This record gives sequence, C-alpha cells and structure tokens, in this order.
Amino acid sequence: MGGATDAGLHGAYYLYSKDPSEFGYYSSLTSGRTDLHNISLGNGVPLAPYLFTVRPDVTQRIGPFSLGLWYQFAVYASDLGTSQVVGARIQWAIGEAWKVWVTGSVQVDLQPPFSTGSTLAVGTQTTISGAFAAGVRVRF
Repeated sequence: MGGATDAGLHGAYYLYSKDPSEFGYYSSLTSGRTDLHNISLGNGVPLAPYLFTVRPDVTQRIGPFSLGLWYQFAVYASDLGTSQVVGARIQWAIGEAWKVWVTGSVQVDLQPPFSTGSTLAVGTQTTISGAFAAGVRVRF
C-alpha cells in the first residue's frame, strides 16, 4: 500500500465471571431510549457489554493531512444484539508539535425482540446514534 498508508485489524473477546445482564446498569441495552427508531448525535449510548468486537481500519497520509476510516462489528454479551459502527478521522499536522483533528461515527444497534408483553417490543429494534469530537495535541 505504500509508506503513506496504514491498515490494521483489531479484535477483542471479553470474558465475564457471571452473566453481565444480571447486574448493574447492563440490564438494558439502551437505557434511556424511548422509541424504537431513535436517531441522535451523542445521545443514547449503548450500555451493554460486548462479547467480542472486530475492527478493520485504514489511514492515508497526504502531506500534513491524514484521513482515517474504520468499521467495527460487535456482538453484545447475553444475546442483547449487535452493533455496527462506521467512523472517520481527519487530522492536520501543523508543524512537528501541533496536530488538530475531527472525528465522527455513526452506530447502529440491532436488538433481538424481547418478550416483555408490550406491543412496542415486537420485532427487531434498531437504534441509530452518532458521535462527534474535535481535538488538539501539542508535544513539548
């Protein structure tokens, strides 16, 4: 791919001493979400622990700029569903000491149907959320 391109593959598998859906705030995948198709920027962060994640990424440097793209697939523990995230990062290296960047992502959580007796819980629940961040790094 050349010296200006980095590619990676990251993965994780999580082990728990007991079912994580049985304790703490993990008892609900999306605590605080009120409707089945909630679209937000930063609200409704999933609160369930992962069973495993797989994340390929690629970063291309062009002069003082770099563009990174990634995709993450995750399965939540305790059969709470899956998550897919697509994200990007744009960075500008201002000299050797300063870097500024902007990053954003969109996440889609798919929950299996739950038998709560409510008609709202029929079918697979899909939730879309997003995140945005900006940052500066200075080396002294």
